[in-house]
Amino acid sequence: KTASATEIPIDGVVTYTIGITNNSAFDLTNVHVADPLPSGLLNMGTVPAQDTDGNWIIASLGAGETASFQIEAMGVEKGEKVNTATISVGEFTDQVTAPTVTVVAKQVDISVSKTSFGKAIYEGNEFEYEIKLTNNGLSSAEDVVVSDQLPTNVEFISFTGTDPGATVSGNTISWTVSSIAAGEDLVYVIKVQAVGIGAVTNTVNIEVPDNQDNISTNKEDSDTNQIIRFFVPNVITPGNLDGKNDTFEIKGIENFAKSSLTILNRNGDHVFESENYMNDWAAEGLNPGAYFYVLIITDNSGEEQTYKGWVQVIK
Repeated sequence: KTASATEIPIDGVVTYTIGITNNSAFDLTNVHVADPLPSGLLNMGTVPAQDTDGNWIIASLGAGETASFQIEAMGVEKGEKVNTATISVGEFTDQVTAPTVTVVAKQVDISVSKTSFGKAIYEGNEFEYEIKLTNNGLSSAEDVVVSDQLPTNVEFISFTGTDPGATVSGNTISWTVSSIAAGEDLVYVIKVQAVGIGAVTNTVNIEVPDNQDNISTNKEDSDTNQIIRFFVPNVITPGNLDGKNDTFEIKGIENFAKSSLTILNRNGDHVFESENYMNDWAAEGLNPGAYFYVLIITDNSGEEQTYKGWVQVIK
């Protein structure tokens, strides 16, 4: 009995060949050949076909004649596999064992990358991380676990890219990719809100089950960006003797390439307009009350954002 290979990966196939020779001086009848596969090998087909009990039966084998049987087996579980065939003719029984076949983890090549696209992020902004899985190998990978560790200065909003979605536990977002084909890219998006200023580093990593060996050198990736201070007040108190909160001071506005501020009263009249606002509106000559503002800012990449709201003037 021979084996076409002594090592195969998970999902790999080995072909066992059994050869029988009748060395007797007489014919043999009703020869039974049984070849039960060990655990971890899956029968993919035989030549010739086995009977319903999984055996081959030779009705007659003449003196000096030979017979050959083949069975293809797929590795589905790691470990050393010993395959023994049994030949029975009446009360005579013999066994033959093939060379040991070792089933090893299937090699896969799955890489991960992530980006926030280098966008300018300001305190309070909602923004997205894009995570991409790429199968650079020649075989599919199954049950790939993706874990994304959000930094403390962002809050999770939503996840898109797979059904039923991701599991959220604290700041960790995780999900399982059931299968990714050779050459396939899969893209996932995590939407968050910036809640604290400063550097923001987000790291993602991937793991495969024990029956696979990910040979990629890019099993982890990080994206670092900066959350810039930006705060629009809703109350100012001009004229107070404490010298505090006298103007409509938008903290962080100096970080933008351009800004435009329009303030309106309750009747919709424009009471203040400024290009490249300098944090100097103090509601001079205006009555106390609520005023509506429209702030348009442009960041260094040319992206424009509009903020609208009310500011209460207390005098």
